[in-house]
Amino acid sequence: MDVDVEEAAMEQGQLEGIRTAIAHLQTASENITAIAQGVEDVRKRLKPFPALKKKLRELRDANARHGQYAAAMENLKHIFNLQTPLQEIRNALEDEKSGAKLLLAHRNTEHREGVECK
Repeated sequence: MDVDVEEAAMEQGQLEGIRTAIAHLQTASENITAIAQGVEDVRKRLKPFPALKKKLRELRDANARHGQYAAAMENLKHIFNLQTPLQEIRNALEDEKSGAKLLLAHRNTEHREGVECK
């Protein structure tokens, strides 16, 4: 009878170990399901990013074009407004009597060339 009690105790211990293992497996399964759901949520949240990246690329390209257009407009403004300073330079150069006029012609020429006079 002593052997039967020991066998019953061992079986009970093994059953308890199996129950504990099953509980751990159940918890692990629930954790895996929760993690899978979290990963799916992250994927859903990340879906708009490729489209956003494309829109931002389009915006960056448009901004670059705008910058180029602005520079071109500024250059055209200087080209179309060139006659007045050129006439001032011609007038200053034609007036040989005044050294100040030559200085003015020199400054206007440097200004047209983009050099700052001091």
